[in-house]
Formats: sequence, structure tokens, C-alpha cells
Amino acid sequence: MKLFKLKGISKKYALRGAQYRRVARGQAVAGLAFTEDALRELHDWESRGIGSVDKSRNGFAYGKWCVDLSVSMWVEDLLKGDFCKAEFLETRLQKLHNAKKLEAVISNPFFPHAIALEERA
Repeated sequence: MKLFKLKGISKKYALRGAQYRRVARGQAVAGLAFTEDALRELHDWESRGIGSVDKSRNGFAYGKWCVDLSVSMWVEDLLKGDFCKAEFLETRLQKLHNAKKLEAVISNPFFPHAIALEERA
């Protein structure tokens, strides 16, 4: 995974940018820019609120949008009881990217689908 070394952008944020790039490239959307300027534009917008970011052109912004959408769907499914947290934290890479995002979610300890099946029987 290639990381950018930019003045004013931390290694942690560069790692997050690499994740956004990987996610966006997996979507096969044409015309997305993955340049240092695109990463700096997203960083400035997220950290200081400077400027605006167009996710139809900025590949990092599009990747961030995809990640945010996925995480919000995971949280919904965890709260409904469709999944448990362990399913999103199985590998080292999943733990690296998902642990902080899911630590505040208090999921249902019971699986409602299993309970519904028992009630029918």
C-alpha cells in the first residue's frame, strides 16, 4: 500500500487516505483523481473546514463516502441484531479499520431472528 508523505498530513491520515483509495478503486468509477492535491483537499476540508470537496472527481472523497455509508449500514445491522461485532473484526486489517468505528455501538446480545424462529415452533 503506497502512502503519501506530505507536509502537514500525519501518517495516520495518510493511512486512512490509502484505505479510501483502495475502497474507491474497488468501485470502478471512472475519472476519479488520486493525487496528492486531492488528498490535501480532503484533509483540509475534514480537519479545518476549508474549501469544498467534489466526490465525483476526488477519489479520496468518494472512498470516504463509501466507507461512511458502509459503516452506517453495519451499525444499523448490529443494532437490529443481524450481525455481531466479531464478524467485522476477524482479521488484522479489519481490526485496524473497524475497531474505532464500532467501539461505541452497543449491539443487541440476542439475535432476534433466532428468537422469532423459536416462538414459531
